[in-house]
Amino acid sequence: MSDTGWIEVTAETPEALAESAAALLMDAGVQGVQTITKEALPPGQKDDLEGRARLRFYLPLDTDPEGGELARFQRIWREFARHNSLADALGLLHAHPLENTDWTSSWRRFFKPKRIGERLLVRPSWESGDLRPGDAVIELDPGLAFGTGGHGTTSMILARIERLSVDPGLPARILDVGTGSGILAIAAVKLGAGSVLATDNDPEAVRVARENVSKNGLDESRIAVSDTDVSAIAETFPLVLANILSSILLEMKDHLRRLTAPGGRLILSGLLDTEEKEIMEAFTPLGFRLEEVRHWEEWIAMDFIRQGD
Repeated sequence: MSDTGWIEVTAETPEALAESAAALLMDAGVQGVQTITKEALPPGQKDDLEGRARLRFYLPLDTDPEGGELARFQRIWREFARHNSLADALGLLHAHPLENTDWTSSWRRFFKPKRIGERLLVRPSWESGDLRPGDAVIELDPGLAFGTGGHGTTSMILARIERLSVDPGLPARILDVGTGSGILAIAAVKLGAGSVLATDNDPEAVRVARENVSKNGLDESRIAVSDTDVSAIAETFPLVLANILSSILLEMKDHLRRLTAPGGRLILSGLLDTEEKEIMEAFTPLGFRLEEVRHWEEWIAMDFIRQGD
C-alpha cells in the first residue's frame, strides 16, 4: 500500500453492538476495523466513550463521495443504525483524508501487546511485549482480518483453550470454524494441539490467516487454512471452535453437531448474554450438554460436550 491516498472513516455504536457492527463492515469489504473502547483511552478521555465504542477503518482517497465506496458504506451504516434503533447521531460515518500517512501506521497507537490467561501473549510485529518464561507468543498485525484478541469474544475462547491445554490437554486434531485472522488456531497449536483445520468463507481472511500462520513459524502440516464450507467437511473432531455471530451458528448447528466427535467439545463465542437461552434451546436437543458459560461484559462463550454415539 502506498504512503498516501487513504480516507480514515469513524463511527460510534453502543458497545454491545460493536462486534456485530465490525463484522458487518468486514462483510461489506472493509479490510480491517479497529474497535476502540474507553479502556483504550487516556484517563481524562474515558467519559467520551461511556457505554459506546468507536470503529475506525480506511477507504481509498479516490473514493467518489457522491456515489462511490464511501457513499455505499454510508448507506450500509444508516441501515445498521435504523435496524438497531440507534439515535440519529450514531447513524453517521465521519471521514477525513490522511495526508502523507501510511494507513497501517494508524493502528500502532492502539494495538499493544495483550496478555491472555497465564501463558498467551498476543503482540504486533513492532512490539516485543513483556515476555515471561513459558509464554506462547502469537504475533499478529491488525487491520487485515477479524480477531486480534482485543475483544472479549476472542479473549474468552483463548483463555478457555489455554485452560484446556493444562487439563485435560488439547487434542491431536481441532477444527476452527470462521478462523478470521487465525488467532485461535495459532494459539491452540502453540499450546500443544497436534494440528488444526481452520476454515473461513472470506477469501481475504483465508489469505491473511495463512500469512499469520507463516509469520508465527508454523506451516500447513500444523494449521491448514481452507475456504471449504463446513457442509463439505467429512472429518469429525474432538474439539470444535466457532467464534461467529449467533445467527450463523444457528444456521450451521446441524453441521457443528456432525463435526463434533461423540464425547467431544464444542466451544461457541460471539454471543450476547441475551442469546444464551436461544443457543441452549437450539443445541441441547442435538445432544449437547452445557459444561460452562464464560462472561465478558454483555458477551458470553458457551462450552458444550457432545453426548451420545
